[in-house]
Amino acid sequence: MSFFKYLRGPWQRFMAVGLAVMVLWGVVHWLWTRPLLVEVERLKDIVQQRQRTAEKLRARLQRERTRLAELKRERSDLRSALGGWRPVGDTYQFLSTVKSKLKRVIASGDIALQNYRVVEGKDAVTVILTLSANIRGVERMLRSLESLPGSSVKALQIRKIRRPKGDLDLSVRVECEGLRD
Repeated sequence: MSFFKYLRGPWQRFMAVGLAVMVLWGVVHWLWTRPLLVEVERLKDIVQQRQRTAEKLRARLQRERTRLAELKRERSDLRSALGGWRPVGDTYQFLSTVKSKLKRVIASGDIALQNYRVVEGKDAVTVILTLSANIRGVERMLRSLESLPGSSVKALQIRKIRRPKGDLDLSVRVECEGLRD
């Protein structure tokens, strides 16, 4: 009680004890709430980080939405450009379509179909035609194959026959390719 000897009145002692209790309460309160404050700060940082991430994702979503609109517009343009193109489903149906396109040219006598072969690939179907033709028949054949939607002439080999039998003086090998889904 040596400290209390300097405090002369009871109210001074009461004030000293009250001050000590207040300081002790402040220290205990600080020690008790400090982990909570640290946790609150950590959670605020996490919330801010997630808000920044959400903003980045919103911006990316907006960019992707505009890109999607562009792709939809391109798809509709491509659909209108392709017209009635359909991917090849049945291999031999594609072969019959190619042969029907060449039926008029064959009937006119400008080409003669000697052999055909169908090669199925993963992404495409190829019809290899071996023909005898004259130059007028080759031109008509290429025009009729170009009008076939969803197909293209992949390769064309033309050789001159040394001793032709009749008007057909060219040996032609055509690879016509149709795309699958």
